[in-house]
Amino acid sequence: MTGTLRKEDIISDLEHNLPNDKPMLNDHQLLTMEAILTRDQRTTSHRVRKSRSAELQTDSQAPMEVRLENIGKSDNISGKMTAGVDAPTNSKNIGSGYFPSTSSSHMRNRSSKRIRGYSGYPAGFTITWLRLGSLLVTLLVASIHGAPMMTSEQKRLNSPRKWVNPCGIGSDVFSGSLDVIQLKDKDLLDQIVVQADVALMHAQLLGEEFTRATFNTDFEDLHSLWKDTHYDWLPSLTAIPKKLREPLKKEFLDKLDLDTALLDAYEYMQMFAVALEQVVWDRENLEFHKEFEAAEYKLRTVLCELQMAREERKVPPRPDVSRSLMLPEYREMSKSDTFRDLRDWLIFRDYMNGLEYVMQVFKHLGKNLDS
Repeated sequence: MTGTLRKEDIISDLEHNLPNDKPMLNDHQLLTMEAILTRDQRTTSHRVRKSRSAELQTDSQAPMEVRLENIGKSDNISGKMTAGVDAPTNSKNIGSGYFPSTSSSHMRNRSSKRIRGYSGYPAGFTITWLRLGSLLVTLLVASIHGAPMMTSEQKRLNSPRKWVNPCGIGSDVFSGSLDVIQLKDKDLLDQIVVQADVALMHAQLLGEEFTRATFNTDFEDLHSLWKDTHYDWLPSLTAIPKKLREPLKKEFLDKLDLDTALLDAYEYMQMFAVALEQVVWDRENLEFHKEFEAAEYKLRTVLCELQMAREERKVPPRPDVSRSLMLPEYREMSKSDTFRDLRDWLIFRDYMNGLEYVMQVFKHLGKNLDS
C-alpha cells in the first residue's frame, strides 16, 4: 500500500524494538521525537514505499560476507564500498538515538541494487571458484614441498651421460635427409688414431704430474708396484689383452673385424668415461680437477670419432653403458683421501692402456685397408 511514512508508525516501531528492561517513552521524549520527525518530514522530498523500507532492513541484517561477495562481483566498485555496508540497526543503537535518515537509506538501497545488478553469476559462483583455486594452489605447494629433496650426488647421477651420443648427432644426419659427404674407411680410422694419440699424450703428462704430487714417486715405480691390480668392472685382460706400455700380440690383431672393433672400442671407452666422470666429480675442489676435466673432454672426442665411423658404416649400435657399472662402494671411496687417490690412479692408468689399445687396433686395420 502506498503512503507517507507516518511518525506514529516509527514511534511505535521504536518502542517495540526497545529492550524489555528499558522503560516506555514518556511524554517529553515523545514530544521531542515528534519535533525531530516533523523537521525531517519538512526537509525531505522523498516518498518511500513501506515495502522498500522492509527490503532495506532485510539487506542491512544480511550477513556481511554475502554482501561483500556481491560487491566483489561488481565491475564498478570504486567509491561504493561504504554504500554496500549499512550501519547496524540493533535495538541498542536505536535506543541511543541512532537512526538513518530517509535520504541516506534510499541512497544505500539504490547503490546496493545497482551493485547487485552488475553481477552476472549466481551468489555462490565466485566463492566456489575461489575455493577451487585455493585448493589447486594448496595441492601444488604440497606436491612441491612433499617431493624428496635430491642431494648433489643424486643430481649428478641423474644428469645426462656425456658418453652417450658424444658427437650430438641428430637422427637426420645419416638418414639420407641431409647431404653429408661420406668419408672413406681409411680416413675414418686415421681420425680415430689421431684423436686417441692426442688424448694419450695429455694423459701421460697428467699421469706423471699427478703421481709425483700425490704419491711422491715416479709413475713407472708406482705402476710396477700395482701392475697386477685391476678393477674387474673395467675392460678385462680378455677384452684388452695387454698392460700399459705393452703391444698387442699379432695373433689378436690378425683376427680383428673392422665393425666389431668399432663396437668394442666404443664400449670400452664408454666404460672408462663412467669411471673418469667420478674422478672429476670427486676432485671438484681439489688439485688437478681442471686437468682431469680436460682428460674427460679428450676422451669424449675419441668417442665421437668412433661414433662417426660406426654411423658411416651403418653398424647397429650396442646399448650405451650405464652409470650402474661403477658400484657405490667404488664411488664412496672419496670419503678417504688415500683410497680415493689410489682408485683415481688405477682408473687413469687403465684408461691410458685403453687409449694405447685403440691406437694399435685401428692403425693395424688402416694398414690392411691400404693393402
